[in-house]
Amino acid sequence: MTNLTLTINDSTAHKAQLAAQRRRTTVDALVQGLIEGLDIKETDAGNRACEALERSFQDVSMPFGGKPWKDRDELYDR
Repeated sequence: MTNLTLTINDSTAHKAQLAAQRRRTTVDALVQGLIEGLDIKETDAGNRACEALERSFQDVSMPFGGKPWKDRDELYDR
């Protein structure tokens, strides 16, 4: 495990201690949970962005082969 030193104001430190006490955990555990949560959110957001990009490519791409246009009979009901 790696040590990490944070510099925060006294008010924030007090809030963190109270939050840890209410949850019956430590400030270290709270911070670790917050950081792990950020990692998950960034990964999920990145995955969603990639999926959206892939969908947009599928929307505008055309299949290879065949003709990209319609015949006159396909355009007009006869």
